[in-house]
Amino acid sequence: MTQDITCASVLSTMQVTVTYNPKGKYIFVDGQDKVHNRVTKKTHTICLGAICLYGLKDYSREMLGKKHFGKTGAYKLEGKTDFKKTPTLEEKKLPRPKTKQRIVFDGEKDSFVDIKTGEEVSKVNQLFLEDNKIFVL
Repeated sequence: MTQDITCASVLSTMQVTVTYNPKGKYIFVDGQDKVHNRVTKKTHTICLGAICLYGLKDYSREMLGKKHFGKTGAYKLEGKTDFKKTPTLEEKKLPRPKTKQRIVFDGEKDSFVDIKTGEEVSKVNQLFLEDNKIFVL
């Protein structure tokens, strides 16, 4: 029950950019606090609210090269999260809450799609990220 409360409270906090690094196998969180200081953290799990889903064509090609484009789980998202409750790499992962579906980035379609149906996903309210896995809450 506390898992849902943790993820439900993310809307009242800081705007961040979340990037998954497939080489290092971690999620990189980058944001600004209330006094506009840049804060960063590396983690394995994070809850995001107020999500902006957008394509990764330029990011993926720049980071991974054309050879691996579309074959990895690289993604970049923007949203709001409770930065203080996000664990670091050394800390224990957040427990996975109940989810509606799992989505992945499709490089050929340049969009996020449902992993089971293949349908395009354009709008979501909350996400739970666990390494390269993206779950819709």
